[in-house]
Amino acid sequence: MLIINAGKDFENQFKASVPKEVYYQRINDPAQSFNQNDLLRFSLQNPYDCFMFSYPVLFTLELKSTQGTSLTFYKKDFVDDGKKHTFMVKKNQLEGLAKSNSYKGIVSGLVINFRGTNHTYFLSIEQANLLINSTDKKSFNEQDVINHNGYLIEQHIKKVKYNYNLQKFIEDQENYLFLKEKYKHE
Repeated sequence: MLIINAGKDFENQFKASVPKEVYYQRINDPAQSFNQNDLLRFSLQNPYDCFMFSYPVLFTLELKSTQGTSLTFYKKDFVDDGKKHTFMVKKNQLEGLAKSNSYKGIVSGLVINFRGTNHTYFLSIEQANLLINSTDKKSFNEQDVINHNGYLIEQHIKKVKYNYNLQKFIEDQENYLFLKEKYKHE
């Protein structure tokens, strides 16, 4: 019997919730990411987990799931202490999301599943960076996400698996992007 870890299970449930008319692509993890040893000098790192396209908006998303109450994140201040660090939200992910978000018509951010409270949020990369740069903490929790305009994605459970209302999420983000672009030019 194959046992799937909770993070992959969340990713599978998220993917299963994507509306049929929305294009979804999971970016495959490089083989090196499964062999976590110091013998590898160079390792390809994905800028985010997946993208969805719902005309006219492209979403670049990093999916995170935690049983705990918080997620650790990369911050330059934290790595200057000479110690080896492992972050749940990595530098290349923050940079990749920020880069893709700089293009017109792209919405980028973190989809964070707090398994302890059964809540899932979208946190735009702009708000994630504001949160990271405004705190001395080495992690952020659900209340931090709420305080930084985290968008609660509706979900309901079907026996043991969740179904996420991604249609509503997509429509709300498209409306937000439209208004953001409109007021940027006024």
